Amino acid sequence: MNGIRYHRRKNGLNICVLSKRTGLSPNTIALIENTTSKTGYSRITPAPYIALSDYFGVPISLLIREDYPEIPESERSINIDANSESGYNPLVIFRHKNNLSYRKLSTILGMSHESVRQICMTPEIPEKYASTVDELICGNGA
Repeated sequence: MNGIRYHRRKNGLNICVLSKRTGLSPNTIALIENTTSKTGYSRITPAPYIALSDYFGVPISLLIREDYPEIPESERSINIDANSESGYNPLVIFRHKNNLSYRKLSTILGMSHESVRQICMTPEIPEKYASTVDELICGNGA
């Protein structure tokens, strides 16, 4: 597990709360939590790392470390099938916490059932949907 996810979970924060506290979008946090040395840190500007470093009070070098211990499956609040949905996608987490079907979520978001399903399969929310999803997740107090 990388340092960002580790420190977020260690502090008992979900992506939405961390987003509100740092000013970063939930999609940005999910993206950098899923970025590794193999996928390339250069895809992301330094600003989110600086914001998270300031918030957690740790150097950036600790946030990009990839050798933190995984949280045991029994301690995870949501059990998501890794073969279908991305467990770190903020929309997936929101969907499961609120017991929403794809169809109900598609009605809320005003998009097709298939579009919602495809978004939930990706580790990060496509840019064209990011603001809509951010508003749903953070805008309603969930």
